[in-house]
Amino acid sequence: MRYAQLESIWTTFGIDAPILNEVSIGGRIKDIVDNRNAIAHGNSSASEIGSRVSLSDLYRRYEELSGYCSYVISVFENYVNERKYVAQSSRRP
Repeated sequence: MRYAQLESIWTTFGIDAPILNEVSIGGRIKDIVDNRNAIAHGNSSASEIGSRVSLSDLYRRYEELSGYCSYVISVFENYVNERKYVAQSSRRP
């Protein structure tokens, strides 16, 4: 998902937490989406993309993204636990 898609989800649910837990994760997400699309459309091979990063860099990227996924889960857990969806539905016409 690109940032604009995440922003749309946050807006749709009326979530007031920041979309990104760290500013740098936005660039990381863009990089992943761009590389995935390049592979899917046959513009690059997975091995070509993968050869651009070291094993330690790959591990760091994994940790960053894992942290972001945990953040997103936490945001939605908070949304459900605090019943913010009730407040959202009462704002609709």
